[in-house]
Amino acid sequence: LARLASAPGGLFANEGVENGALKGIEHWFGKFREQMRPTHVIACLDGGNARRKAIDPEYKLNRKTKEKPEDFLEQLRWMPGTLAKLGIMTMLQGGEEADDCLASVVTRHAGPECEVIVCSSDKDLSALVGDHCQLYDPKPNKDGECRYWDAAGVKERMGVPPWRVADLLAVMGDTSDGIKGIKGIGKDRALCALRQTKSMAELFRKAEAGKLADLGAASQKRIVEGRPEYEHALKLVQLRTDIPVLELNAFELRGARAA
Repeated sequence: LARLASAPGGLFANEGVENGALKGIEHWFGKFREQMRPTHVIACLDGGNARRKAIDPEYKLNRKTKEKPEDFLEQLRWMPGTLAKLGIMTMLQGGEEADDCLASVVTRHAGPECEVIVCSSDKDLSALVGDHCQLYDPKPNKDGECRYWDAAGVKERMGVPPWRVADLLAVMGDTSDGIKGIKGIGKDRALCALRQTKSMAELFRKAEAGKLADLGAASQKRIVEGRPEYEHALKLVQLRTDIPVLELNAFELRGARAA
């Protein structure tokens, strides 16, 4: 599974058209296929973010966008054709982000008979990691290595297990997406509170009683008063898992290049 930028269009890039980004995708997937030997692959594309925008108009409003050269934007129009050339099916749901499509595919298909690898550098997708799903970060680290994250790796990376990633992001906020979280509670305080509790109900109960160790009275008061902020943020960070998904055989790699 891969999370890719949204791209309209259909056919392959013609000769004479700048296609460095498309060649990059083809080269990267060739290496990934050689290493992992996947039998089924789907690329999830962004279909917009209308659902979250309806919840909060400021969602991703502060995200900085760099000016892209026209030839790069032109290449995006050819992306679906390049993926088809590689034998990869794409999934796009209008108004829904690629993350939600990925979450729906993982929820539907990951299991004892289907080991899933999600290819993305997006920390939000750490929430999908489980017994039959790992996260593969295609962006090399400073040592030139691309990491795989299982549940233990997610806990090391994020400070919490996968099933608490959404809670962490909702408490501390996510500035890259314009999600505010609880005012005055950053990552360190959020981790401190979550690590002492097994649920958000317990967290708010302990904060109200002033029983969260290593957090001052002011921070615990902010947590109690910020519960509506947490609940609002959770609606934005929580991945949707109920988008209709095709049967697994639809994702089988197709064509000679997939052989």
